[in-house]
Amino acid sequence: MKRSNVLHQLQTVRDPLDGMSYVIECDNGALLVIDGSMNGDAPVLLEYLKNLSGGEKPVVDAWFITHPHADHTFCFMEMARKYADQITVKKLIYHFADFHFNDTIQPVVNKEIAELESLADRFEGLERVHPITGDHFEFGSVKIDILFTWLDLPPVDGYDGRMDINDSSLVFRLTVDGQKILFLGDTEVAANRVMIPRYGKELKSDVVQVAHHGFVSSTEEFYRLIDPQILLWPASHDTLWYWAMTLNPVSRTLVSDMNVKEIHLQGNGTVVLPMPIQLSDDPYMIKVPPVEKSAEPELFIAKADVLPDISNPADPAWDKAEPYSLVETLKNATEAACAVSMLWTEDAFWFRASYKKAVLPSEPAATKTGNTNCVRLFLMETPVMKYAETWLPYKGKPGVIDYLKFFHEKKQFGDTMCDCNMPELCEYSVNTTDEGYVVCARVPFVEAKKQGDDIAVTFEVSGVDAPGKKRSTALLMEKEEGYCRCGSQPAALLIARLN
Repeated sequence: MKRSNVLHQLQTVRDPLDGMSYVIECDNGALLVIDGSMNGDAPVLLEYLKNLSGGEKPVVDAWFITHPHADHTFCFMEMARKYADQITVKKLIYHFADFHFNDTIQPVVNKEIAELESLADRFEGLERVHPITGDHFEFGSVKIDILFTWLDLPPVDGYDGRMDINDSSLVFRLTVDGQKILFLGDTEVAANRVMIPRYGKELKSDVVQVAHHGFVSSTEEFYRLIDPQILLWPASHDTLWYWAMTLNPVSRTLVSDMNVKEIHLQGNGTVVLPMPIQLSDDPYMIKVPPVEKSAEPELFIAKADVLPDISNPADPAWDKAEPYSLVETLKNATEAACAVSMLWTEDAFWFRASYKKAVLPSEPAATKTGNTNCVRLFLMETPVMKYAETWLPYKGKPGVIDYLKFFHEKKQFGDTMCDCNMPELCEYSVNTTDEGYVVCARVPFVEAKKQGDDIAVTFEVSGVDAPGKKRSTALLMEKEEGYCRCGSQPAALLIARLN
């Protein structure tokens, strides 16, 4: 029987992390997997591969992993942990960044890579392949070209902009009967900075996997060079897709102002797409709701007469700002409280956030072992709508200070602070105690502000109370193991008026 080339976009287990999972059937009988998503997706993927294999033990000729984040690696790890005797994996194709790169940006990733490497040994005869840009693979008539790896990035030390683990994603393109299908993983701006001048209009592809689930992702210039007609969008309709369309003007532009004719949204269910992929008779397109007028502000922020001392959370100058209380109650956990004081000057936004740590009664030792927590700020210099109900009034390109994160690992608590994605111009300090921490920061505005201006502020308190290797696993709320998910959910989305 003649075989065909078929791409399967799998609907992943519903979770706050949408994940990403693709299976490719090749006309020579080869099976390829891309990422696979989270732990809970492993048994689902295994059954799916068994069905494609006619009930026989599946043989995966190549399993591609784009980058070492939980929603892209944990399925493979769980498959190795529990089902290695039920599936054969011939090649694992990945190229994770080195220890120094990860340690500079997000140290916990190195622990998860080490665990993945150890688990991969459970697949007998597995060959590890670390491709570099320019490498080429062929599986029947499916041709795969590697366009980008983390080695193409500039040195992480002293980089003049935001760089993320996502930027280390493997980027590759399939060519099937002349059609080009581009997989971007979770690449963001730093990776774009490399690929735009290198490839230019050669990036043109018929189909593209939307980078980073459409959330904090690639640039408009990058997508205009790709100029896709069909989007593979690894996000569910009711979680990350709302964030993407609300907080990322590039995603709105991609849908509403480019040449896109059809969207295959992961949240709509698994889709089976013979390659080359054709437009459907009734193509699905996300309808972008009209922009509505901003609601009235929820709070008023006082102007700073005396500039507070960023290094001193007890400075009396902070007292002009009445604390805004954010309280998040966790399942199976004690109450975690965060109070935020906010001030402004013409050129900057100032805040002091104090966070009292929650402790899991089922795992009190979690407070003294490897553990990640963060206070996260989104500051948008335009009026904002209610989350997932109305939409940002994007006019031009509003200034967005994105991902102001403060990470702590509890084994270093009170000793070492690893900051991630901190804009170069921000000033900040973190004061830690055994009970929690206080973050003080000055965040420059993109444009000068005046009394009466509205801004949007989203504060998150997020993190997981769980021993080191369970940090991301806990996101799955594995109740039988006594862990629960603490974040990341917005603690507050506020429309604020400068008073």
